[in-house]
Amino acid sequence: MEKVSAWDRESGRTSFPALHARVSGGRRLPAVTASQPAILVVFDVVESSGTLTTGDAP
Repeated sequence: MEKVSAWDRESGRTSFPALHARVSGGRRLPAVTASQPAILVVFDVVESSGTLTTGDAP
């Protein structure tokens, strides 16, 4: 499972409005992406590039 988020630097939390601004930036997209970086958070990673991340567990 994954989640794309935009970080609000002032509050130190993720921000849906900031993410929405990135998605709907249109012609302003280069400026919006430069000022409001996005992050990808990945949960429950079982395999990465063909390598199991679970150790010896099946």
